[in-house]
Amino acid sequence: MSFIQMNVPLVFWGRRPPSHKIMCICRSEERKGVATGSQSGQICLWDVYRDHQSEKIKLRPRCLLFGGISAIKSLCFVKTFSGDRDRIASLSEKGTVSVWDGKDGACLKYIVIPGSHTGIKALSRTKYSETLLVLYGRYSSIHILDAISLDTLCVLRSSCKPNWNAQISFLISPEKKGIK
Repeated sequence: MSFIQMNVPLVFWGRRPPSHKIMCICRSEERKGVATGSQSGQICLWDVYRDHQSEKIKLRPRCLLFGGISAIKSLCFVKTFSGDRDRIASLSEKGTVSVWDGKDGACLKYIVIPGSHTGIKALSRTKYSETLLVLYGRYSSIHILDAISLDTLCVLRSSCKPNWNAQISFLISPEKKGIK
């Protein structure tokens, strides 16, 4: 008879969530949730709600995700057009890109892309019912990944005076709901 050894992390906390040094934060498109990434590689998902007594906006911890051993450098919520589940993409200091289930905290997929990354952003293309992940950092290229499969769709490279990318933004015309 053979045995399989498996470690299953269980997380319990009382009235206050566990403390962790926050390295990055992002909010969901609907502004109902927030995710924080920690120096120790954990991701905490928070519900945002209004306290009816004090009328203050508060955060309530919902789920603590384990999986990384290096600091989380960047997070983004991933829009799914199938009505599937909320998803969160994370980027670790060691170059691991992971996609997490926002409901139960399961790691759905991960890949390692070598390089000194600084951030990851989601770009929803409503017309095509897809979301892309854009990965950038201290190198002369920008990686564009499929948000579900994490396949590399293309790499934009600079050959003329290559430099590293500290930040990236998307400008979308107000009358359009997505990018063509």
